[in-house]
Amino acid sequence: MFDNKNNISGELPEHIDFIHNKAIPKFREWGYDVQILRSEKDYLDLFYHVVTRSKKPERNGKYAGFLLAGMCAANSQLKIPPIKNFLKTVKKPFIQYIGIATDEQKRLKKLEGTNKISLLQRYGYTEKMAGDMIMPNELSAYSSKMSGAELKEAVKNFVEGYEGGFTPFNRGSLPVLSGISVEVKETDDDYTLSKVTKDGKQIQDNDTFTVTCLAIPKHMEAYPADDNIVFDGGNTSVDDTWIGYISDGDAVLAEPEDYMTLR
Repeated sequence: MFDNKNNISGELPEHIDFIHNKAIPKFREWGYDVQILRSEKDYLDLFYHVVTRSKKPERNGKYAGFLLAGMCAANSQLKIPPIKNFLKTVKKPFIQYIGIATDEQKRLKKLEGTNKISLLQRYGYTEKMAGDMIMPNELSAYSSKMSGAELKEAVKNFVEGYEGGFTPFNRGSLPVLSGISVEVKETDDDYTLSKVTKDGKQIQDNDTFTVTCLAIPKHMEAYPADDNIVFDGGNTSVDDTWIGYISDGDAVLAEPEDYMTLR
């Protein structure tokens, strides 16, 4: 919490909505008991804490102020204590799932011989890979009219990656498609596009399509230059568009599609 006394959360409203109206109901639907743990202290307690034992004498006697990344008291004083207190009440054996990446070897070393497991380590995620899996806030919409041959080339770029763009590194990072289906060959190192179809039929080179691509500007700016394939747009925020569409109250979402087959 940011301010326990006045019941002011430190979370974004969108995050609070996700936790209480989506995540918790889904876990309970699956049969899990869900409890939210809170610290007796809050952010303001840490901000207005008077420093008394700093290695820098000039800081002693002053408020701690804004928390510093990498030396964050929020983790040691707000997050860890309520978790430890809760775990003392658990009588049965349990496992703690920790978010430590494969390239954080010093932190992973501390998990040896404990009941803590890093799912990022188990599935081979580095910090960068984990960051790349998070949908960026600046996702924008780009559109282009193209032939079937150009569409297949565009899909190939997004499946196999291109210089300066995003290169998929596991199944979860492959592109999401709608309106077409693809067949992709999977190896230990990369992915290769094998086939692109629409309604079960092979796409012909002279077919015509209007393609909308949702991506971040950095990746689209690096898209391979081609006289025929030019993606227009970038000024339309996907986030704002979705919120507006859903907020109207009459939103109709398409049924999920089986859009990818891995070989």
